[in-house]
Amino acid sequence: MLLKKTLFKLFDLPFLAMKEVIKEMGFREVLAFSLISPRCKKIIQTCRLKLSRVEYNVPGYRTEINVIDWNLGESWIKVLTPDFTETEDVEPNYCDLFSNRFFVFWRDDLTKLINLISSLYQPFECGIEGNPEIIMKRLPLIENVKYTCLYGVNDAEVIDKFFDTYPNQKSTRIARTIEGNLKPDSKFYEVGEMELDNSRFVTTTFLRNFKGHHLMIKNSKCYDSTIIRFIRKWISGEDHLNIGAVLILNKFMEFNTENIMVEFETMKLRRFL
Repeated sequence: MLLKKTLFKLFDLPFLAMKEVIKEMGFREVLAFSLISPRCKKIIQTCRLKLSRVEYNVPGYRTEINVIDWNLGESWIKVLTPDFTETEDVEPNYCDLFSNRFFVFWRDDLTKLINLISSLYQPFECGIEGNPEIIMKRLPLIENVKYTCLYGVNDAEVIDKFFDTYPNQKSTRIARTIEGNLKPDSKFYEVGEMELDNSRFVTTTFLRNFKGHHLMIKNSKCYDSTIIRFIRKWISGEDHLNIGAVLILNKFMEFNTENIMVEFETMKLRRFL
């Protein structure tokens, strides 16, 4: 005997019951539901849903939006935007949105999608990865950016402009090269946690201006005298009181660890099994 299918009439529920149903929806369902009608969008907004984080990946040829929603176990959903789908083997679709298990395909303007996501959820943190110049050209202004990963050959003026546009970041990673000199008061220096992987960066200048609390420097120009001067001021409380930890890694070995240890009468940590 075949069971008769019945429709679940969401709008027949009291609002509090409807809200509980909507709170069980994942990102894809929330996005699709909001596009049905202005009334549906308003209901979603009234529910004050929470989203963990949204990450924008902007390589040279497309834009990806990774939506992280830990609350419902939907930890990673990739949104593919028009500049991506034009180069991929994706069937044409006349709706703004269609999706499968892992991807959401968006056919409309990117700014419209970003504004829609922001309007459906309570304020959430964002991250951006890519070349800063391409990011500023391709993306509209993203609110509440707290995490960035920047790569490519980056002009110092571009870096200054990027961090003026996106200040108050919690962490950033800079890969490859920074060409030129940053402003002494650059917002770049105010990032809380920073990882530099940049063989041309003048470490002395950076240590003098850095206002964050955690710093990792990899493969930069860093000499014995620079490190000794920094540590001496740091441990004496003369300067760098904002910094809690510094890790310097240099495969080019432009500094001698033995000389630094002798200077401060210390020794290497030994590994114990």
